[in-house]
Amino acid sequence: MGGGLGRLDDLHRAIQKGDKAAVEYMLQNDNSLADCSFEGVSLLHRALLEQNNDIALLLMSYGAGLHPGKGKDGLIHIVCRLGNHVILEHLLEKDVEVNVRDSRGHTPLTYSLEEGHLEIANKLIGHEKTDVNIPALLFVDNTHRPKPIFPLTLAIKNGNDLLVRLLCDKGACPENQDHNGYNALHHASITGNTDIINYLLQNHVNVDVPERDVYNPLHLACYHGHVDAAKMLVQAGADINARKSEKGSERMLNPVHIATEMCHSDLSLFLIQNGADVHTADDAGNTLLIKSMQNGLLPVTKNLVSKGVDVTVRNKNGDFALLFALQFGRRSVQQRLQKVMSDTLLSSRGYQQCSELPDICRTFTMLISAGANLNEKDLQGFTVMDYSVRFALLPILVILLRHGAQPRMDIQLDALQTSDILDVLFIFRSMVRTDLFNKILGRTSCEIQELFFRNMEPTSLKSLARLVVRDVVQKYGDGQTSIVPDLKTLPLPKSLIAYLCYEAESMEELNVHS
Repeated sequence: MGGGLGRLDDLHRAIQKGDKAAVEYMLQNDNSLADCSFEGVSLLHRALLEQNNDIALLLMSYGAGLHPGKGKDGLIHIVCRLGNHVILEHLLEKDVEVNVRDSRGHTPLTYSLEEGHLEIANKLIGHEKTDVNIPALLFVDNTHRPKPIFPLTLAIKNGNDLLVRLLCDKGACPENQDHNGYNALHHASITGNTDIINYLLQNHVNVDVPERDVYNPLHLACYHGHVDAAKMLVQAGADINARKSEKGSERMLNPVHIATEMCHSDLSLFLIQNGADVHTADDAGNTLLIKSMQNGLLPVTKNLVSKGVDVTVRNKNGDFALLFALQFGRRSVQQRLQKVMSDTLLSSRGYQQCSELPDICRTFTMLISAGANLNEKDLQGFTVMDYSVRFALLPILVILLRHGAQPRMDIQLDALQTSDILDVLFIFRSMVRTDLFNKILGRTSCEIQELFFRNMEPTSLKSLARLVVRDVVQKYGDGQTSIVPDLKTLPLPKSLIAYLCYEAESMEELNVHS
């Protein structure tokens, strides 16, 4: 027993060193060692891992890996996984079974395709006994049930159109469906490979699938943003308005909704221009306009408005397009305008720069011009103006005021918001109606009201802004507590805070830089 283990250990070391003569000498003395394993790895597998084909062939000549019953986790799977075409040719000459799955669920062909050993795959496809429609059965999720993955699918994922053609010529069925219901055209649409898509379409693969809970290839091309692939599918007759869901999901979506959700603006525009229904909503009541607002896709929004979509429609939560535009604005406007709004708001050049509003502000103007109701309230009773003040979205607030939005005084004069709105109102005085100023100034002293209505120069107007803000915040609350000391904590431009806190007694001291 001990001597046998010693001989096996010696043989294993000789294989690792690549000493073919020593290996052959030991096998001549005991040929039963050829098909043994050392520490759980067969000696033949070790030789293959060491990339020593001469020793591997020597072991095989003594019967290693070639006995009946050894195919289940056999040599050919190891060879195809490692990409050893020399040993594969030898095995094919020995008529080794080429279609059996190993314990991992792979066939030799699926191993070669998954590992990217294209020369191996080519040899197997050309072998007369290879069945190219036998899938690997792999555990790809947590269901504890193996899922079929076909050789053609793996070739498509590799992007090798030559192997795709060879497989189809050998009889691979492009209509075979995996566990998601996806066929070869689905997977080609996921990768966006137009050469493979074109080949499959020329071979009459159905461009749509009948199942309700399986996306069409066009849905997947839209999800992954492959414009050229989508164009090819549409030209081949794909249903541009097919409403489908994925398996396990109840969301019914058409291609243009998917493209817009995934922020593929060019693809959304292509679908709209080629007949996509722009008026339908998803199961949550979100229209294409709402989705374009959610994702800030101004070109898509402009196109939809030009086609006359309803800009006032609500989803099932009672939200409407302007609210979604505001939510996107909250994420983007402050960041994009931070430089302009931080230190230039009180300067004349800053005023001019603020007129160059970002895309989201232009979107507001466009929606308002198309009939959006500025004073419409959500289910909580708030308007877009209320939210624009709460979130300190000053450029949007200016646009709303210019177009006649009605302020809510209980919202506008909140302690931490008062200075925000007055800052905007005074700096953009020429944009705002006089009656709105009357309402705001009605909360201040008569003396300040009288000062305001005088014909003042810009510097005097900015000085008045400080007086008004300080007057309002001084009186806020129970009449005894002042929040003037907290001005520095407010979300205001630094120059304005300095001015309100009298850290700069004149506008010249602000050193405002454009």
